[in-house]
Amino acid sequence: MDGETVWLTQDQMAELFEKGRSTVAEHILNVFNEGELEEISVCREFRRTGSDGKEYQVKHYNLDVIISVERAMTMNDWIGKLDNFLKLSEKDILTNAGQISAEQAEQIADTEYEKYRASESKKMISDFDREIKKIEDSLKS
Repeated sequence: MDGETVWLTQDQMAELFEKGRSTVAEHILNVFNEGELEEISVCREFRRTGSDGKEYQVKHYNLDVIISVERAMTMNDWIGKLDNFLKLSEKDILTNAGQISAEQAEQIADTEYEKYRASESKKMISDFDREIKKIEDSLKS
């Protein structure tokens, strides 16, 4: 801990999250490449003494990076769980992925929505029609 933040190396994060160091490194790289955080503001080199007695500059990452890596790993865990669930259900879901373009998918979605809207609008009674029906019913009684 330094100042008001925690600083960890990639190895320490790997140990914390029980993942491989390469997995942590990949998530950190994604955090920077996607512009979620700026490396210059969340990284710092600290001098450490190695087992050989020599001093080395080792990159450390602050709490913002640690949280982003944890969130990415949690999301990947959920992706894995969902993927496994879908495989276990043995249902053909997304069997034709990539077979149509985004434009074709949008046209199909629009067509299906229009069908739904038309069927729902038949069920709907406007306020005006409701009041007319009340008047007609009162005249009949």
